[in-house]
Amino acid sequence: MKPESRQTVYTTDQIIALLVRAGIPNKDIPMMVALALAESEGKVGAIGDKNLVDDKWDESIGLWQIRSLKNPNDPTYNETDKLRVKEKLFDPVYNAQVAYAISKQGKDWTDWSTYNDETYKRYMPAGPSRSELRDKIQVAGGGIRGRSKLITVAEEQNNQTIVTGK
Repeated sequence: MKPESRQTVYTTDQIIALLVRAGIPNKDIPMMVALALAESEGKVGAIGDKNLVDDKWDESIGLWQIRSLKNPNDPTYNETDKLRVKEKLFDPVYNAQVAYAISKQGKDWTDWSTYNDETYKRYMPAGPSRSELRDKIQVAGGGIRGRSKLITVAEEQNNQTIVTGK
């Protein structure tokens, strides 16, 4: 796979395709898309939180602005923190997988300031009746074996937004 430029900006469709390739469950894709757009505006090589760098923590990297650690191999860190390797976080698939691990597999999004201040909500599927929305999004290159995959955004009866392939 050819390395992407750190200047690359992903569209919503490209972020969805990336999340599918990263193995993120459909039920968590809308939240992860919203967080990526709120955190980095879709910029693969986004670097943030430079003012928060200290002896332990380095900059936040990539689509999900994962805070990197200066020494992620420190034996005192938990397994999830050991994933916070700065150079690896520039890989969008790796960044997505680490974000999902940090979120405790979609159970806790509070590590992201854009979740806590609700900025992410402006990037969530819109409308008071999402069940009627049923927007179809063509995701180029995001399907199995590099084929395009048609993704349908729909709402379950339990009010969870999900993404299902069709």
